[in-house]
Amino acid sequence: MRGIWLLVVVINETQVSKAVKCDPGELRPCHLSFTMSMEPSSACCKKVLQHRTCYCEYSKNPKTQPYLKYDATQRIISDCGVAIPTC
Repeated sequence: MRGIWLLVVVINETQVSKAVKCDPGELRPCHLSFTMSMEPSSACCKKVLQHRTCYCEYSKNPKTQPYLKYDATQRIISDCGVAIPTC
C-alpha cells in the first residue's frame, strides 16, 4: 500500500512541476504576507510549493534574485514548510 501512495505522490509532484510556469507574478497570493508580515495563507503556501522548482531560476535572474534574500521571503518559505532545493 505504501508503494502505491509513494507512486501517487511522485506522479502528482511531476504533474505540478510540469504545470508550473516560473512567473513570479503567480506568487500574488503572498503579497500581504510579504509586505505586511502577515501569516501566509493556504493559497500563498500552495503557490510557494508549486514554485519550489523555480527557485534556482529565480536565484539566477537579476530581477528576482534580490527578493529571495529578504527576511519576509525566508519567513514565508519557512512558515509554509517548503524545502528549498540546492542549486
